[in-house]
Amino acid sequence: MRWLALVVAVLLAACSTEVPGTPAPKPALAAASPLELRFVVEAEGNVLKDKAGVSYRVGPVVLVLAEFTKASVGYAPASGHHVRLELPDDEAAKFARFTMENVGKQVAMVVAGKIAFAPVIERPVSGGVIQLDGEFTAVQAQEIVDAIKGGS
Repeated sequence: MRWLALVVAVLLAACSTEVPGTPAPKPALAAASPLELRFVVEAEGNVLKDKAGVSYRVGPVVLVLAEFTKASVGYAPASGHHVRLELPDDEAAKFARFTMENVGKQVAMVVAGKIAFAPVIERPVSGGVIQLDGEFTAVQAQEIVDAIKGGS
């Protein structure tokens, strides 16, 4: 019986798709509150506010990022607190394509119905990492991460 268990274990290991030396992809975590991207518009649209109370008129949702491999708060002396979102490969590809096609446009990044950040896309963003630098306090940055993760 031990011999049979050993054979099954060896066969299962041989069926693995993992390539030696290649890191396994990080597991994606479903967001409790996805990151919605909406263009900031001048004409008709919904009005949403950011953390400072600034109102933006936004169009409909154009992209939803609903899975992240990591969502965290960071700090850099030059820019202060920021939110760092790491995307799985499929979401990273969608975001890279979106930013490539929309350079020069202002987009509101909405979490739980509030604008977390409303940057102008300056260049395509590839690599699967979104860093929101917006003069956040530590509490504001953590609130965004908690909304995405579903924590409190």
